[in-house]
Amino acid sequence: MELLLLARGGDGGGDDLEFHGPQVLDLSSQKRSMRAWRDATREESGLRLAVIGKPVAQSLSPKMQSAALRELGVAGSYEAFEVEPEELRDCLSHLADCGFRGVNVTIPYKSPVAALCELEGSEAIETGCVNTVRFGEKWVGSNTDVAGFLHPIRTWPPGEALLIGAGGAAEAAAYALLTSGWSVSLWNRTAERAEELARRFSRFGSIQALVTPAEASADLVVSAIPAPGEENVFPVRFETLSRSAAIYDLAYAEGGTRLTRWAIEAGRRVVDGREMLVEQGALALEWWTGLTAPRPVMRAAIGLPPQEI
Repeated sequence: MELLLLARGGDGGGDDLEFHGPQVLDLSSQKRSMRAWRDATREESGLRLAVIGKPVAQSLSPKMQSAALRELGVAGSYEAFEVEPEELRDCLSHLADCGFRGVNVTIPYKSPVAALCELEGSEAIETGCVNTVRFGEKWVGSNTDVAGFLHPIRTWPPGEALLIGAGGAAEAAAYALLTSGWSVSLWNRTAERAEELARRFSRFGSIQALVTPAEASADLVVSAIPAPGEENVFPVRFETLSRSAAIYDLAYAEGGTRLTRWAIEAGRRVVDGREMLVEQGALALEWWTGLTAPRPVMRAAIGLPPQEI
């Protein structure tokens, strides 16, 4: 089976993409009240966790992780902080000084934060990206995105994959696929970014950068494009895909993204990005606390049905 990974420049930045197909879902960002990271203080008690990124208002992590803490009976909080690029080091230092146990990291900071941390685990070391940081005498960075990405497709036989995206999430997906025996074709509107990623990851398996998407041969199409809040053109023409090809959208929204909803209406096998969100979040929570994450509660908190056994 082949997986086709579609990429664009950067982790959440770069060229806009559009859909070739019905526009069936409004992906406007989920708005929530957020305080500034500078407003965090040392006086607050309990287990303190957060997610940082830009943008971060649409993140479902606070809802999911807060539900997990309640289920575990752990007094604490999980917040979302939007951070400007020039503030990144100061933000992490401030949160560590205020007693935060750790943070999750989302776009576009997975690689910049990795450069500030001591890396733990082959996934973080090999990809150069982290999505989880634990504060202490040292800042330790881990990558739970790789295992989170693989979890919903762990029983699938390797094949051909088409990957669209070249940011931190795309790098985690590419590493996960290659080290699991998949053949990966990588496409990015900024060709140089795709070529650089393919060169860097070639030691892990069969990966090539494409000039144009070659979706016809893909068994799996992975979209690593951060869709919420953007006017995107999706470069795959679904009518050229084989009927058995599956769609995996790493972006997510309650009720599904417009890509996953369109794919479901078209009768495609679909992997919702919230599946990855739950597993990477559960692994992060376990790394921070040493407790077993309540995955069913986390799934329910973000609108996913119970997992089939």
